[in-house]
Amino acid sequence: MTAGRKVLVIGDDTRSFLATVRSLGRRGVEVHAAPFDLRSPALRSRYIRAIHRLPYYLDGGDAWVVAMRALIREHGFALVIPCEERGLLPLYRHREAFDPACRLAIPDEKALAAFFDKYATRELAQAAGVPVPPGRLLTATETAQTLAADFSFPLVLKYRRSYAWPDLYVRKAAFVIDSSEELERWLL
Repeated sequence: MTAGRKVLVIGDDTRSFLATVRSLGRRGVEVHAAPFDLRSPALRSRYIRAIHRLPYYLDGGDAWVVAMRALIREHGFALVIPCEERGLLPLYRHREAFDPACRLAIPDEKALAAFFDKYATRELAQAAGVPVPPGRLLTATETAQTLAADFSFPLVLKYRRSYAWPDLYVRKAAFVIDSSEELERWLL
């Protein structure tokens, strides 16, 4: 990416989004942002030239696609970089709807599947020799007793996906369980 090119970065967190904005800005790239939270402190970065509001992705995303296509066309973005699931999943789903002159920084289907499924990510890491903590998928027959026998407290229980269709704006939380009694209640 050369200086003078425009990039749209989707997100607003102070980790990946802000790091991406700063990295591009330091290279002389004109950075525009499409945040989810207009109050985010990351939007105060001196490297953000403009902030654009997109509609929420709802009901199949028609309004979002129309707005995104118009934004890309109006500003001539060379690249769109989503920094979280709420931006990445819609871009991936509608990738064919956008002008091919604007590149989308999105993974292919196989990488996307591994990226958004914590169990698949774990399996991939193990296959590559990356150390992972003890864990497994919960089954319908799991009980507090079987889990307590196999693992020590505290236990961290996570859904396989933090975000998923159709509830794109509902983040599934992780749970830290400190006792057998609390685990029993959680499993109900």
